[in-house]
Amino acid sequence: MRTSRSRSQLSSFTDEPIALGTMGYLRARSKRRLFTLLLEEFKKSGITQAQLARRLNMDKSLVSRYLGTPANWEFETLCDFFFAICGCVMDVHLTHPLEGEASGIPNRATSEGQNVMPQPAARSVEPVSRDDKQIVYMAA
Repeated sequence: MRTSRSRSQLSSFTDEPIALGTMGYLRARSKRRLFTLLLEEFKKSGITQAQLARRLNMDKSLVSRYLGTPANWEFETLCDFFFAICGCVMDVHLTHPLEGEASGIPNRATSEGQNVMPQPAARSVEPVSRDDKQIVYMAA
């Protein structure tokens, strides 16, 4: 039985299902990062929620709700908010967090010299649930 992984399970295509806990974690992480970025831009802009609502032709209460907590935003809404807040458009980059120093596999984005978001410090990975077919790993 093999106890260590030399490559990420997700670094190559397989037919194995991805654990729901892993997908939930990744969705929540991305949602939080986008929401944090949006709030930072909103605060830097110096505009009020009422001004933003007028720019978006949207009810103030709806703008307040969007800015109150991360939600399952539609992509178009997210783009509209960024443009109305600071006149910016989103530029999307993909990172491969399961590749890198810990696995001995270079991160594709950094090895090509692209400007990408810094990767978090390496953490130990521990199993959080097991069953007969799959082990779910989460960063500790």
